[in-house]
Amino acid sequence: MKEFMGKRGGAVLAAVLLVVFGAPVVAVEMEIHGNFIAEYQDAEFGHPLYGPDDANNRIRFTQAQLILQPRFSEILQGMARVSLLPDTLAVTEAWLALDGLGPGRLTFGQFYRPRGAPIPTLNLSLPTLIFRSFSTIGIKYSGEMEDQQVRYEFGVTNRNPLSLSGTSIANVLAISRPSIAPFSADPPEIYLSLGSGAGGAWGTVEVNMTGTYGTLSDEDVRTIANSGMYFINQNDRNRRVIEGSVDYIYGPVRFYGDGVFADEGDLEHEAWEVGIRGKIRSNLSLLGSFGQYRVNADVVDFDRPWSWDRIARRIGVTWQANPVLQIQAEYDFNSVNALYPDGRKVKDDVFAIQALTAW
Repeated sequence: MKEFMGKRGGAVLAAVLLVVFGAPVVAVEMEIHGNFIAEYQDAEFGHPLYGPDDANNRIRFTQAQLILQPRFSEILQGMARVSLLPDTLAVTEAWLALDGLGPGRLTFGQFYRPRGAPIPTLNLSLPTLIFRSFSTIGIKYSGEMEDQQVRYEFGVTNRNPLSLSGTSIANVLAISRPSIAPFSADPPEIYLSLGSGAGGAWGTVEVNMTGTYGTLSDEDVRTIANSGMYFINQNDRNRRVIEGSVDYIYGPVRFYGDGVFADEGDLEHEAWEVGIRGKIRSNLSLLGSFGQYRVNADVVDFDRPWSWDRIARRIGVTWQANPVLQIQAEYDFNSVNALYPDGRKVKDDVFAIQALTAW
């Protein structure tokens, strides 16, 4: 989840922050929040391409954030999120939102797309790790059709450059788009997200769908061509991403399913996960999930971890110790379709305990 700002993208964010923080005389109110995450981790695998294995039996700082939410008037508000990561300090959100332009809200700046994850907690789904763990710069319009109980969001955003080591599943790096690029650096893309919910004596259900369409940049085409995954590169430039999720809650039990299917030029990859979470006490819950990541690589070997298919099974427990402290423990059973050069099976299980405090 490393995030960096391109020069022009940084200028856009600076302009937004100047508006947000440079006009205190018009701000009606300001909410300030923050969080801090640290964890103990013991992992079985570290890839020699990315340095020595230092994930075994260690306590590490994960992230700290400062979140500011000014409200300038009844129709104008802002948001800024500054994230301190182990190796960088980055602005991961900075936007202004304007109500009153029709039935919805107009937002511009840097923000997370639907179901994006600004906080890297242990139980993020595989689709989120691969496809939603980054923010983008752009403009969007969102709202709700009250009569039909349908939520909508559509926008035009930049697309962060593709990275073969942009995120990780357990302790193995994988393809993602972690960095924040200048808005004009890549061809922009458009997306539309729709969601709906219903409830009754049988429980509540939430359904969401998102579609994205765009064109790959020269940088993305070169990244795919240099990946070594394909015998022949067609240098296709179309990008189409379909996402869907379902959440069903009945009493203390939640069932969920989440999937993303992406056609990004020559690269076709997908991630999905299903799981269950149940409360055994008001402040204690158990979870279990099963997920898979697949990539259409022609060449799969140890030196190309971005080409590996993965299967992830996990069990965990979450304890809300008090209103501002949450403790999670999780064991991930991970299988990959790759072997060490000497023929041994790659093992990538991980055990972690995470503490998250928020204020």
